[in-house]
Amino acid sequence: MLLKDQGFLDGEPGAWGATEKAIPLVHVKDIHLGTGGYDHYNRYWSETTWDPSIKKHLDLSDVQLQKAREAARARRAEVKATRESQAVAIDGGTPDQISTDESVVDLRLMALGVVVVAAAVFGIVKAAPKIKALWIDKVTPRLEERKNRKSGDGEAD
Repeated sequence: MLLKDQGFLDGEPGAWGATEKAIPLVHVKDIHLGTGGYDHYNRYWSETTWDPSIKKHLDLSDVQLQKAREAARARRAEVKATRESQAVAIDGGTPDQISTDESVVDLRLMALGVVVVAAAVFGIVKAAPKIKALWIDKVTPRLEERKNRKSGDGEAD
């Protein structure tokens, strides 16, 4: 905000641009990171660095710093109010009601999921010894019997 107020930047947060006054004091480097191929693998952005001598050109008095802090605080409050009004317009009700209603539903679904998983684990733990005993007592002997019967028929010939 200080740079904007003193004429070194133009634009809005997230879309700043250097003014003619700032050109000798600023260096903008375009960066490309990626291997080619799809666009989402290739990142492009600009990195702006300021010459340390910018401090000589700025009015850093307490009055100017306080003015910049207040402007930044007002901008943050404006953005917050805009986001809250958009949430109300999209979902209806106040933001507090929206988040409370969604969290109640989410908590119920989460609790139901935990109960289902716990019941499944409990059933597996209780059933595992019985299934193992059934396998050892009933299935394995029958498989051995069939195996022996097949090999026994070939030996008898």
